Amino acid sequence: MGQFSDRQGVAAWMNEHKGQRVRLTCPGTTLRLVGRSDGIEQVDACSTDVYLGELRTHLPGVQIALTLHDEVLAVHLLAKGDAPGAGQVSLPLSLPYGQLRLERADAPEAGAASGPGRPGAKEEPDFSPYELLHFTRSD
Repeated sequence: MGQFSDRQGVAAWMNEHKGQRVRLTCPGTTLRLVGRSDGIEQVDACSTDVYLGELRTHLPGVQIALTLHDEVLAVHLLAKGDAPGAGQVSLPLSLPYGQLRLERADAPEAGAASGPGRPGAKEEPDFSPYELLHFTRSD
């Protein structure tokens, strides 16, 4: 499992696991993204280095793009409905490197086989998943 302090560490780990299924998590949250790593590419964009990558999923219409910034990994999740008239959902996330965890998806998650109250059990997040259902619109 990888724990990181900067973008170079994340880029190196993603490139070492290029072509493999990886799991991206942020402890204390319910975030779990799984996909096949395309690695991280460094692109020169007008004298600014940009670090780009993608996690490929088997889900149709779902794209997970990654950009590495000075202090955070930005995740851009785009999901398109395949039904006629279905829209698309875009979800941007910024994850500080110190909170980010990357591991191979075929590795068991820490505490995944343990139940509540047993050694190695996973902690519950500090928020209710139902809080995510309440959005404030600024129309």
